[in-house]
This record gives sequence, C-alpha cells and structure tokens, in this order.
Amino acid sequence: MANTPLVEGQIIDLLDKEFGEIKADQPSTIILDLSSIPHVDPSACEQIEKLHRVFAKKGQTLFYAGIRGNVWRRMSDMKVFNSIPKNQCFPTIQDAIAYRPTLDP
Repeated sequence: MANTPLVEGQIIDLLDKEFGEIKADQPSTIILDLSSIPHVDPSACEQIEKLHRVFAKKGQTLFYAGIRGNVWRRMSDMKVFNSIPKNQCFPTIQDAIAYRPTLDP
C-alpha cells in the first residue's frame, strides 16, 4: 500500500483503457481485492482513505473484498471505517459482485 498513488494511477489508466476517458462511460462501482495484503500500517490506512475519497469525488464507489483479520483490525484501530462504510467491505469478490443495496420506497 506504500504505492497507493501509483495504484491510483494504474486503476485510472486501466479504467480509461477499458471504458474510455468519458466520465459517463466509466463504471460507477469498482471492487478492490485486498486479499493478498497481509499487513497495513497507519500510513497505508491513510492512503486507503485517500484512494476512497479520490474515487468518490469522481462519482465512483469503491468496494473492498478479502480484507484479512489483522488488516481489518488495523483499519478499525485507525478509524478507517469512519470514512469507508463497512457495508462496502465484503469477504469475497463474489460477495461484492452479488451485493444489491436495499432501496427505500
């Protein structure tokens, strides 16, 4: 996660290549698979929050999949979930894909 600015640029480049640079053509939801991340430090937690804000400003929602127990605990300790709703975090990518928010009538 020390490379979050690089990751942000790579995600944006990948989306632009796949969907084009026109905002309306971009996906509204992006799923980040964090299952291969064994540890995060306070700086990484800050970068995750920054990444979340960057995409929110673009009108895109980030979902997070596969957050391991010790990573989840660190994110909780660092109060990351004050800015990233826990309902945007899922055990697996499949769970994130299957998620359908409840709409109030």
